[in-house]
Amino acid sequence: MTEVRVAGVGLTRFGSHPERTGRDLFAEAAASAFMDAGVDPDAVDELNYGNFMGALTEHQGHQAPLMAEAAGLACPATRYEEACASAGVAVREAVRTVRSGEADVVLAGGMERMTHLDTDGATEGLAIAADDLFEVRAGMTFPGAYALMARAYFEAYGGSREDLAHVAAKNHANAVPNEYAQYRREVSVEEALDSPPVASPLHLYDACPITDGASALVIVSADYADEHDLDAPVAVTGSGQGADRMTLADRDHLART
Repeated sequence: MTEVRVAGVGLTRFGSHPERTGRDLFAEAAASAFMDAGVDPDAVDELNYGNFMGALTEHQGHQAPLMAEAAGLACPATRYEEACASAGVAVREAVRTVRSGEADVVLAGGMERMTHLDTDGATEGLAIAADDLFEVRAGMTFPGAYALMARAYFEAYGGSREDLAHVAAKNHANAVPNEYAQYRREVSVEEALDSPPVASPLHLYDACPITDGASALVIVSADYADEHDLDAPVAVTGSGQGADRMTLADRDHLART
């Protein structure tokens, strides 16, 4: 088994980019990752690309080869779709590929572009990650699904809306110094508690916003890093992927996954 290293990372600013396309956003992230890694695009053996909503939001399927072209690559490209975990699974598969010795350099990352949709369109697009037959047709949305899980968690383990408000305040505080973050302003616990309800017990600052953005990592084998004198001190020592029943009604426990 080959040791896996992260040679470089790149990402765009997250937020609203109405004038840009998805391929443009991913190209920016990829270029930044290559520059950070000191790796030429010609060295890439594979592209692992994560995207969930592109076929709906940009009317563009078959995105992996399109993104490879945008990133200046001439290599096999595969798209991974696992809802919110799409790019994470793309990175995990890149790690597995390099660790197995099948490739020395893999570009992994993802892109989503959603802010040009209205609220109904974005809500409908996100809802397709739920079970259409048994949930979506009954009116389930993702804020509604997570509200049900939050209520079940409070029932099983305790907790309150104030606990969630502290999480929102912490997240916004972390975003302030981050030049890539979508909303760079602090939100107090009181503001979070007083924000408009979305789906009880979740309020506005408990729900993630829609956004446009992309990120990319250059994953390399330790041998390749040493041979090419790359500064790649970060090793990926493990990765994991779990599963549960997709429909909430079929799960043994709503309070955990």
